[in-house]
Amino acid sequence: MTFMKILEKNVIDLIVYADSKRCALLNEATMPFVLKNKAVAHRIAISDIVPESCTLFAGLMAAINLQDLDEAGNSCYDKSTGYER
Repeated sequence: MTFMKILEKNVIDLIVYADSKRCALLNEATMPFVLKNKAVAHRIAISDIVPESCTLFAGLMAAINLQDLDEAGNSCYDKSTGYER
């Protein structure tokens, strides 16, 4: 089995690949990394590649919104897993 580290330089490629192949597990693995790194999230949002996929961009914005709501104390967002309960 081959493992790949999620890094700033490859996260956009991994997210786009996960979206194109409908690979939910890879998407779930990359999203917490993006949410922890605001600079990466910003780079993804302004990327030419990512906005072409409506579902990918909407998912990214929803995840960022959930995180922002959690930081304000208004959500059921679970910090330990990075997902909504």
